[in-house]
Amino acid sequence: MKKRMYYSVYHKELNMKIVAIDTNVCAVWNWFLLENPTDPAGMLEWLKAELYDAENKNQFVYIIGHIPTGTDCLYEWAARYQTLVDRFSYTIRGQFFGHTHYDQFQVFYGVENKSEPVGLQLVAPSLTTFVDSYLNQTVHPSIRLIEMDVDTGLPLNLYQYRLNLTKYNNLGPVDNVEWDLAYDLLSEYNLTDMSPNSMHLLREKIINDASIANKITKNYFANENAFISNTTELYCQVLSTDLEQDACRNGRTLEQQKLGLVEWLSGPWIQKIQNETALLVTI
Repeated sequence: MKKRMYYSVYHKELNMKIVAIDTNVCAVWNWFLLENPTDPAGMLEWLKAELYDAENKNQFVYIIGHIPTGTDCLYEWAARYQTLVDRFSYTIRGQFFGHTHYDQFQVFYGVENKSEPVGLQLVAPSLTTFVDSYLNQTVHPSIRLIEMDVDTGLPLNLYQYRLNLTKYNNLGPVDNVEWDLAYDLLSEYNLTDMSPNSMHLLREKIINDASIANKITKNYFANENAFISNTTELYCQVLSTDLEQDACRNGRTLEQQKLGLVEWLSGPWIQKIQNETALLVTI
């Protein structure tokens, strides 16, 4: 912690390892990454070791971080994180992130089998209030509770609470405020569970079910007046990396989609191999 802002904590009663990662190492506007873009601070290598350790000890893992891989996160880093999520899909029981201030979920698909859902990233809306530039309306402060199975570590349901700013602004000074239950995930979207496959099926409904698309949009903005004008944008936004989302929006393959500025400037990752020929290879 003195040098690097990532760590893990083991919760013995739950047999759960909580892994906190520092996602500044993948931030798209972190210009310091031009100096060393290849696994900055060695965090992915450390994360892989932590996941192997948890797997060998039959522990379950929750990963927490700030920037989700599908928003403002460099693809070179996000793609390798995605590979770890695929490899350790049984061990990783939850991924919880923030940053966007919006109510989102992002589905991870297999590296080889790109149609197989292997992971789920839950992105929590913010406690901070602000005025969204798209809606030009207030996004209400939010608090989230997640119910989990203590035996398996699997999330069972999500309860999203909001503070109605319009109500309390009209009331004036008060001693206490009440947070309203906006929805619970299973009831809101008629789901049987929160598995990656169920959330994948929910994503598929965005294109074909206008009522589902509208619900997701209103919850995304934490505002009942929000509306959906582009279901393709909403559909693509559920993918777990920025590059995949851009390719989805533009109807391109990953190979056809252009990289962001920092990635273009820094080029592919390289790793020094210590051997007789001292080769440099891309990873």
